[in-house]
Amino acid sequence: MNLDEAVTIVARWSIWNMFEAWVEQGWEALPEITEPDYERVVEAIQGLLPSDITFDEFDAAYKFLEARATDEEEASDE
Repeated sequence: MNLDEAVTIVARWSIWNMFEAWVEQGWEALPEITEPDYERVVEAIQGLLPSDITFDEFDAAYKFLEARATDEEEASDE
């Protein structure tokens, strides 16, 4: 895994989780529009967001980034 892959995986996973939290709020998240239009917005977003990342992929990418942070911290301490 390289840095770009790790960042992309963590970003995609995070966006998907933010979207799921937003959907849990339901229609109240966008009260200015009609409920049917809210459902259309949700469907459109689902079509745009990647949901193909597994937790294991996310976990590996996150651990990769954590290791980089630790390495950088140790290097700055020297």
